[in-house]
Amino acid sequence: MARRNPEPIITHTQTLCYAILHLENQIDDMKKRCEGKPNGEEFLKMYLDQFGPQLEALKEMYRIETGVEYV
Repeated sequence: MARRNPEPIITHTQTLCYAILHLENQIDDMKKRCEGKPNGEEFLKMYLDQFGPQLEALKEMYRIETGVEYV
């Protein structure tokens, strides 16, 4: 019979942190890609309109989970 490890391999909080970091990196990359391009600001605004609320929702979930703001 397989033994069960009492400690999780990854926690819910760690998963939230990875998701937040991923979205922050994606947004930073898109800002760099759009910089100085024609219509770059418009495209970046659409990108932020799509992924900004998701990022804020993840940060709120982190705050609820931990009791502190994500830094």
